[in-house]
Amino acid sequence: MGFGGPPMVRAFQDRDFGRWWNDPMLAQKLNITADQKQKMESIYQQHKLKLIDLNADLQKQELLLQPMISSDSPDQGKTLAQIDAVVDARAALEKENAHMLFALRETLTPDQWEKLKTLRHMHRMDRRGGPRGPMRWHQGMRQHPGHGPGQPGGQPGSSPDQGPPPQGNQAPPPQGNQTPPPPQ
Repeated sequence: MGFGGPPMVRAFQDRDFGRWWNDPMLAQKLNITADQKQKMESIYQQHKLKLIDLNADLQKQELLLQPMISSDSPDQGKTLAQIDAVVDARAALEKENAHMLFALRETLTPDQWEKLKTLRHMHRMDRRGGPRGPMRWHQGMRQHPGHGPGQPGGQPGSSPDQGPPPQGNQAPPPQGNQTPPPPQ
């Protein structure tokens, strides 16, 4: 999908979150019904073939652009026209993704949507090495149901291996064996 995937996909889901309704732990945490799962799977299947075709078109357009850009004497007009073709292909893919994601979202209750946003935020924090550590969002759901941002055990610095979160302009305490900075 080019440079990191369409923004709508990045905004709503990520590659590890994907078809989350098939994850038994997430489905249980969100209280997803069998009917909702069936609807979401149907929506996904309805859009999948078109998304595959649109993604293939985007890849083709990007492939056609590459030699134009790499040329020692590029034809500016042709190159700009091909850039437009890449942008159009990316926009078509983005719009189809948006249609699918909006349809998926419509199957959720407002409470389920809020819970999903919270879990997704925790997941992103974990992937970035956030305060709960890699993949702890999923483990935490198993070990501590109901814990999340704003609840006991869900705040940065609340795990036993970390001190309290920094206050004001304080720097966070050093982690592990760090050497002190050289004297100035």
